[in-house]
Amino acid sequence: MAIAIKYFRKKGLYQGNIAETPFVGLANKTGAARAYQAFDVSLTSYKKGQLKDTNGQTWTVTEDYLQAPNQQGLERLPAHNIFWFAWFNSYPNTLLVK
Repeated sequence: MAIAIKYFRKKGLYQGNIAETPFVGLANKTGAARAYQAFDVSLTSYKKGQLKDTNGQTWTVTEDYLQAPNQQGLERLPAHNIFWFAWFNSYPNTLLVK
């Protein structure tokens, strides 16, 4: 799966599954994207550095994890920023979220 940076700029975040792993993807204004485990957490918005869940709680975004006010943490997953044409050339069956 690949998620276009344009998608992140418009929507703020993407939450879905890769195989059996629920995840959330985020990108900041510079286009630096990160993926984190999501488990049963439902995140609704990521605007101006503020990550909110369905209960209105604000999560802290760090390089290594997302942390809820109750100290629950979601670990970062491996991900890679790359030009789409370069990735698609090697992996043409990749799902692109755009």
